[in-house]
Formats: sequence, C-alpha cells, structure tokens
Amino acid sequence: MRRDKRSIEDTGAAAEGQRPKRQWYGKTAKRGVAWSYVREAGTELIATPTGLILARLLTPYDFGVAASAVFFITLATRLTNFGFNLALARIKVLRPEHTSSVFVVTLGVGATAYAILASSGPLMASFFHAPQLTQIMPVAALGFLITPFGTVPAALMTRNMQFRRTAMCDWIQGIAGAATVLTLAYSGFGYWSLIYNQVASDIAATIGKVVLSGWRPSLRFSRSAIKELFSFGAGVFAKRLLDYTAGNVDNLVVGRMLGMSALGFYDKGFVTVRRILNRLNTGGPMVSFRVLSLIYEEQERFRNAYRKVVMATALISYPVLLGLAVIGPDLIPVMYGRRWGATIVPFQILCISGSFKVMTDYAGSAIQAMGKIWGQVARQVVYAVLIVLLVAGFSFWGLMGAAVGVLVATFVMYLLMEGLLMKLTAITARTIFEAQLPGMLCGLGVAATIGLARWLLLRHAPGAAAWERLIIQCAIGALTYLVFIKFNRFGEVRRLVRDTAADLNPPFGSLVRLLA
Repeated sequence: MRRDKRSIEDTGAAAEGQRPKRQWYGKTAKRGVAWSYVREAGTELIATPTGLILARLLTPYDFGVAASAVFFITLATRLTNFGFNLALARIKVLRPEHTSSVFVVTLGVGATAYAILASSGPLMASFFHAPQLTQIMPVAALGFLITPFGTVPAALMTRNMQFRRTAMCDWIQGIAGAATVLTLAYSGFGYWSLIYNQVASDIAATIGKVVLSGWRPSLRFSRSAIKELFSFGAGVFAKRLLDYTAGNVDNLVVGRMLGMSALGFYDKGFVTVRRILNRLNTGGPMVSFRVLSLIYEEQERFRNAYRKVVMATALISYPVLLGLAVIGPDLIPVMYGRRWGATIVPFQILCISGSFKVMTDYAGSAIQAMGKIWGQVARQVVYAVLIVLLVAGFSFWGLMGAAVGVLVATFVMYLLMEGLLMKLTAITARTIFEAQLPGMLCGLGVAATIGLARWLLLRHAPGAAAWERLIIQCAIGALTYLVFIKFNRFGEVRRLVRDTAADLNPPFGSLVRLLA
C-alpha cells in the first residue's frame, strides 16, 4: 500500500511539472492497466445482462433507428473536448488557467454543436428515411451540453493515473444507464429507451467525474493558456473526429443502402465487437500514452517500453478476438436470440478486423506521446475515405461485404500507422513482428482448438444446445491459453509474466503469479 501511494505521489508531482521517479513508471503503468481491467470487468457485469435482456425486449428495427441517432450522440464526446483532454495530460507544467480555459472552450463548442444538431432532425430523417429522427435528434444531442463538464476532470484523473476513481465513474455510468434503459424498454418505450439511456449515462458519468476529481468549473479564460495547448489539442481533435467517422460511417452506409433492419443486425455485431475492443483496450493506450510521453526523448528506453506494451497487448487481444470469431455461431444466438442470426458473419469478420485495430491504437498512442499527431491525422483521412469506398462498394454482397470492407480498410490503416511509427523512431518492423509473434501463435492455437472442439461437438453431439457448446468451447479456449502462457518457449514472455506479477503484488500479483 505504501508503494502504491508513493507511485501516485510521483505521478502527482508530474502534474506540477516534475517527472515521476524513473523506477516507478513501469509499476504505475501496470497497476493502472490492472485497475482498468477491473473497471471494465465490473462494467461488463452490468452491460452483458442488460444487453441480453434488451435483445429480447426490442426489435432489430428499434436498434437500427437508435444506431442512426447514436452516431451523433457519441460524436458529442469527440467534438466538445476539442482534443484538449490529452493536451492537459501531456503538458509538462499544468496551471489553473489551462483547465479553466479548456472548460470554457469545450462548453462553448458543445452549446454550438447542440444548436446545430438539435435542428438537424428533418435532414437526418430524410437521409435515413426514418421520420422518427425528427423528434429524436433534439434529445440525442443533449450529450453536447453534458459532457463538457466532465472533460477536465477526466483529463486530471488520467494525468495523475487515478484509475480507481475512473473505475468508479464508469460503474456509476453503467448502473445509471442500465436502470434507465431496462425500465423504459420494459415499459414499452422502444427505441426511445436506448436514446434516454445514453443521456442518463452521460449525466451520471459527468457527475461522478466532477465529484471524484475534486475539480470545480471556472469561467476564467486565458488566450495564452489555450495557445499552449492548441497545436497538440487540435491534432488530437482532428484525429479523433476522423477516427470516429471511420469507425462509424459504415453504419451510415449500411443504413442508407440496406435499410434500418439490416443496420440493426449489422450494428448489433459492430457494437458487440466494439464493446470487446473497449474492454481489451481499457486504459492501456491511455496509460502507455502517459508513460511514453514522459520518456519519448530516451529512444532506447522508449523502444523497449513500446515492445513490452505490444507484446502484452498481443498476448491478450489475439487469443480473445480470434477465439470469439470461432465461437460466434453459438455466442450470438445465446446472447441475443435466434432472430439475430444475420449478425453472426459480420461479427466474425469484425473480430478479425478488431485485432488490427487494437495494434493500431497502441501505435497511435506512441506517436501521440511524441507529439507527432498530424502525421496520424493524415493517415486517418485515408482510413476514413477507404471505409466509405470499400463499405459502399462491398455492400453489394450484403452485411458480409460491408464487414469485409471494414476489415480491408483497417488492415491498410494498421500498415500505415506502423510505418509512421518506424519512420519517427528507432523501432523496426522486426521489433514489431517479434513483439506480436507470441500473441499471434497463441491466438491461432486458441482458435484452432476451439474450432476443433466445435466440429467434434456438432459431429458427435448434434443435439447439444448452443449454450452447452459455448461453455465447452470457452473452457477449452481458456485452458489452451493458460497452457501456452505457462509452458511457452518465449523467454521474454515468461519474464514479462514474472515482472508483472511482482509489480502488481498486492493486490493483483497473486493471480498473475500462478502463470509465472
């Protein structure tokens, strides 16, 4: 407990312009990621049963209508902070006028965005051929007025690596959203329950961030303070806006070309994969960004740290995503019901795409840590254009074609980002490949054993229920993963597991030590 307190004090020192002591970087980062996984585990305990119930209370059309509006709801978080939250986390010396000025700017941007989008309902209704959007958009756009109040508190908690408080905020948000959406869906509100869910979640999360961060809003504005943050913040803003566009424009294309019901099926697979990616990426890119931003001037140390980050991420993401792609035919019916069968193939393809997306996000964090944000923005433009062209072109083959378009575009973006990272640093293609190789082999092994188990079950136990097959496949996949981690011949992986166990003890080390 004393060590944990000291590491937090060291990161707090960075908020006043001093760097944390060198020996605490790795330990603080690992504990931050560990708490992030605890946060996401708690969130998933709320989100999974909520999703199972909603899939049976609402129709694909309800989800399709809500998805078309949620595109703009979530856009609120991209627009209203204008990229200043990462700028606040990265700046060497943080002053009160930085935080108050960021709040003033984000509040002004949010109010302007609300006015524009609240009046855009008829246009959105015409585009999607869904008249309900005329009434939905003024409510959906409320997030623009809510989220600015949480931007600065979230940035301060990230800067000080207060991930336990971040976890509490997410749990508050999840509980409030689940209570709202289930109550309204059961009462017959249909797609409106999904819209009000997002609004209630935004309110709860914002209140939690303000209370737990200890920061209070101020309308003091300093032009010089904003100028210090603007270049990096504007780059982050452009990158996030393009990333969000690329990550969601496929929904717009599918809804426009294939209709609301098709969008409902596609969005269900997309949202499921996105939830998985959020869990896998929980805190990791942000923690690595914070730590790498402190050591980016030390090239060898930067390279070694990035290699460890990629290796640890690959050991988790590849087995999970490839394994989920294999169990998709049983997972989707068990989670959402048989009527969602059209979601299975898009879900499987998007899982494979997600493995490249995870690696791209970590490369992006490293590039942002060096302050080279605009090179990433240029590649995001290419990615967004590719998504539109490929999804529109491949939609001729239905939902499967749209998902394949996303997969191709994501792989191209992965290559572009890794190429930019190699151009800016001493990191080589060999370093990246060797760091990912253990995770790739583990993922292929997990997918192969699960696939074999499923084939045997269908052949020799055709009467088994989908949930029974799912439990067996998950158990076999987990066992394969544990065996690989315990007995693999990669010395660097074994050292990583041992070091992680030591750094996380207490309270998480005993769990990891079992694999060392």
